[in-house]
Amino acid sequence: MTELPCPDLKNLTHAQKDELILFLWEQNQQLMRRVAQLEQEVAQLKEQLSKNSRNSSKPPSSDGYGKPQPKSQRKKSGRSSGGQCGHKGQTLKQVEHPDQSEDHEVTHCAHCAADLSTHDSSEYEARQVFDLPEIQLKVMNTLRGLSLPIVNKGGRPKSNNPKQVVTIYLSPEVTEYFRARGKVLANSH
Repeated sequence: MTELPCPDLKNLTHAQKDELILFLWEQNQQLMRRVAQLEQEVAQLKEQLSKNSRNSSKPPSSDGYGKPQPKSQRKKSGRSSGGQCGHKGQTLKQVEHPDQSEDHEVTHCAHCAADLSTHDSSEYEARQVFDLPEIQLKVMNTLRGLSLPIVNKGGRPKSNNPKQVVTIYLSPEVTEYFRARGKVLANSH
């Protein structure tokens, strides 16, 4: 918009002044309507910028890099995190007779690297490692006893299979696990 020079009001007649006043009033009305329109556009743009996936139906991918940090739903309890004073902890206790023992003798000084292999340790510290054993396939033959073929009702009586023996089908992954370790599985599907 170009700036107009200020008119010399001393040289204007009353009619010219009235005409100038009406012109300026109409221009003022147009500018006020334009300002209201622009204010409405700014409000809409601000509203769009403030929307994210948490306060609108926008997908999280539209949040961009300015994503808000996730807020915890937990209420503050006033306690510090971790174990509380007076709470009895639980841990694995050392067993009296471990399955295996290993002695680790001191061979050199940790500070000066002096040879200590000829000296006996004066103190010992016992630590125990609890570990799960490797899964192993255990194969057991079960034999069904057959009686003599002298039966009045026909057929040969058979003993029952033990109740814990069932026919199972192993997945290809389990079968491959045991085959890779040299175990032979008969009739595995």
